[in-house]
Amino acid sequence: MRESLQRKFLFPVIAGAALLIILSALLTYMSLLPDLRSQMVKRAELMTTTIRAAGEINPNYQDLRLALEEITLHTSGVHGITLATLNPTIIWASSTQPNADLDAHTVDMLKLLDISSKKHIFGQFTHTNGDLIVISPFKNFHHVEQTLITAPHTLKLPPQMSSDLAYTLPADGYEGILYLRFNWQEFETVANTTLANHIMAMSGGILLMLLLSIATVYKSIINPIRAISNTIIAQRSGDSSARTEQLSRDEIGLLGTSLNEMLDSLHDRDRLLKVVVNHLPVGLSLKGLNDEKLVQNEAYKQSYLSPYLNGQIHEQVLENRITSQQKVVSEQIPITLEEHLTFTNETKHFETTIFPIFNHKNHLEWLGTLCVDITEKKARELKLTQLFMAVESVNNGIIISDAQSEGYPILYVNPAVSALTGYQKSELIGVSPRIFSKNSKEQEGLEILRRAIHQKEACSVVLKNTRKDGTQFWNEFTLSIIQDDTGTTTHFVGIQNNVTDRVEAENRIEHLAYYDALTDIPNRTLFNDRLTQLIAESERSSRMAAIVYIDLDGFKAANDSFGHVTGDIILQKAANRMQGCLRNQDSIARMGGDEFTILLPHLSDTDVIINVPKIINRLNAELAKPYDIEGNLIHTSGSIGISIYPKDGNNAETLIMCADHAMYHAKQKGKNTFSFFQKQMNLEIEQNQLVENHLRGAITRDEFTLHYQPQVKLDTQEVSLEALIRWKNDTLGDVLPDEFIPIAESSGMIDEIGAWVIQQACRDYTSLREMDHHIQKIAINISAYQFKRQDIASIIKRELDKHGMQGSCLEVEITETAIFNDFEFAKAALQDIRKMGVTIAIDDFGTGYSSLTYLKQLPIDTIKIDKQFIKGLPKNKDDQHIVMAISGMAKGMGLKLLAEGVETEEQLQFVEHELHCTNIQGFLFSKPIPKSELIQSRFLNLASDKI
Repeated sequence: MRESLQRKFLFPVIAGAALLIILSALLTYMSLLPDLRSQMVKRAELMTTTIRAAGEINPNYQDLRLALEEITLHTSGVHGITLATLNPTIIWASSTQPNADLDAHTVDMLKLLDISSKKHIFGQFTHTNGDLIVISPFKNFHHVEQTLITAPHTLKLPPQMSSDLAYTLPADGYEGILYLRFNWQEFETVANTTLANHIMAMSGGILLMLLLSIATVYKSIINPIRAISNTIIAQRSGDSSARTEQLSRDEIGLLGTSLNEMLDSLHDRDRLLKVVVNHLPVGLSLKGLNDEKLVQNEAYKQSYLSPYLNGQIHEQVLENRITSQQKVVSEQIPITLEEHLTFTNETKHFETTIFPIFNHKNHLEWLGTLCVDITEKKARELKLTQLFMAVESVNNGIIISDAQSEGYPILYVNPAVSALTGYQKSELIGVSPRIFSKNSKEQEGLEILRRAIHQKEACSVVLKNTRKDGTQFWNEFTLSIIQDDTGTTTHFVGIQNNVTDRVEAENRIEHLAYYDALTDIPNRTLFNDRLTQLIAESERSSRMAAIVYIDLDGFKAANDSFGHVTGDIILQKAANRMQGCLRNQDSIARMGGDEFTILLPHLSDTDVIINVPKIINRLNAELAKPYDIEGNLIHTSGSIGISIYPKDGNNAETLIMCADHAMYHAKQKGKNTFSFFQKQMNLEIEQNQLVENHLRGAITRDEFTLHYQPQVKLDTQEVSLEALIRWKNDTLGDVLPDEFIPIAESSGMIDEIGAWVIQQACRDYTSLREMDHHIQKIAINISAYQFKRQDIASIIKRELDKHGMQGSCLEVEITETAIFNDFEFAKAALQDIRKMGVTIAIDDFGTGYSSLTYLKQLPIDTIKIDKQFIKGLPKNKDDQHIVMAISGMAKGMGLKLLAEGVETEEQLQFVEHELHCTNIQGFLFSKPIPKSELIQSRFLNLASDKI
């Protein structure tokens, strides 16, 4: 039974139109009503601004009342406007509602005005019926600091009231209170009316479009197709003259014209069929049972009737042919046989099929013969057999799948696939290759492979695949495509190569490259990569990020006191504690030593102000907890610096540098605290950069000089000199060592500068000796950075040999920090220096983390009491106890004691008579002076002229 085309068309179109009307109504409703509340809030903000402006224009309250009445008359949706003083006393009130409603609104208004006047609370409030209430300060409030109420639920509001936004002002920050109440019902009524009008308009348009569409389809499609259908029905009924008339010029008319042309050409089919048969590449012969030959095409003549066919073979073929034909006639079924024909220059293989042909009464009437030249096919089969054997023996898995069928079912797998995956061949044939990745997580290689399959392109990927037993392996999968002569992809060939060992080795190497070996958290390289990537993403999303730089206070002392093993445990525990304070999206890294960084991404303004300090406080609290390691309670803390992207920089290097700078400020504030990066720190960075730029090449420009401060031995009047570097730059002027030495250390220029100091001091000492001046020795300060990075002993030996000096002419001054950063290295280096006769002094003694256990193992000659302990003498009791202890220790260890920073006679008397220290250095005798002034001073002839 035929189904009506118009019925199939009309019902879906009508149903679709109805559905479109309903969806349009819903979308209109969803887009219109949710915006209503924001419109009411904007109306409230506009009225508040208008009334405040009226108050500024009409400072007289009588004039202001008139202005408020005018505003009220021209504003819809308002329950009432009230202006009150701070008492509160209502100056003016207006209402557009009936008295019954007004009474209820008045009660709410008076309660809210009372709360506002007593607690100085303002903001936006919502009634349960949807009304919006705004309480705003009036007059002289513009420059007063507002305080947001973060817990509005604690306000004791009238029943049925809730707070949207509440804040407070200082009591003297405003003169009056403005109360506005907006009618939600009136706003909603207007919105519903607008919605109904929108729906009516859209429905009318859709119905009109529906009617026009139906009329068009009937005229242009249904009627022409009905005419063509009638022609086909007539042809099936036997009316061969039936044709379709009055055809249009569109696609349906073209269809009718094509049908007419097809009917007109049917009478030529016999002639065309003969031409086609004669040109077939397959040999075809048709003959009657009485040997009447009906058809013998050209291909048949060139094979079985060829004049080049071997005569003996021809006779044999004819004999076999007669036997085969008799069998077909008797059994009335086709038979196929393979024949080999020898021609003059070649032998060919043919596949011959002899088949019966029946007439319309199902009586056998003809015999047909088809012969196909399969010589090339046989050659290909031989090659395929050889290829198959080779593929079967390959160690790599080979999979062939059908590219034309859904799911690309597997057609062939070699034994290596079963050995690799655990699936038998019978389990894989006809199954989608997805079986190997069904339990694997989504991975980039799978997406690349899917895209290549979709685009019919070759590719090579590394995938994590799953074996039958559930274990996984890394598969280097190479996809190739097989195309037919038309370029259509017919098959996919996949080659599996088990690279699990290689990938796991690469993963281990990559892990070592990007993760810290001790704490197993990201290292500096991975942190920089993540920060750089986050900056690129944040540029599009306009979100902020915080970079946190952490240094463990007290770690070095713990490491020196308890050993490196304990230090490593502290670093591991500290990393774990910090990770426990972070969110899922945050990341931590170890930058080296006891320094860590944390990246806090995707921050808002509120997060930076409120949440970041909370996280930092948690970090500080965790880092301040003691570590219980083998019964020892070890205390550390954290100095933390924070920089904010993009405020403090737009690249990883700058942001990390700013956070590092802020961390040092936190240390200067007393440690165990945190500091945000400030612009003033930028100025320091710029100044440091300026100094660093000018510092490069300072030696070449001959900008350094050495000043010398005498060290006087009171009992023998012997004088030694401490060499102190000075720098004068044409642009910067005189730059203090405290300013440029740290920059030289951090930039690596301290190596060259330190070597210059040793060279120049030796040169000056030799020059003074040649002028017969009596100098016992020259003391040279060695930077901790230079001491660690350079072979100081080799540099000193080279200069001593160069100037013909004895080792006893030099004294090396080095700080405790340089020694205890790496005690074993420092011990070996100082022993090498001491072997040359050079004496060694500990500078700034008492200011670092000295360990007497280690100190006694070092080849030290002199201890210099730091000037900060001398400064308080003789009045400061604490300084007295400290220097007395240092003096006793030096005496007990047989070390020379030198007091630096002596500036007064009282200090000198205490040092000489109480400490029994006769080696003095300080401004009391002389400040550091250049060599030219030193030559003119009395210190070079102290042996004959006692101070």
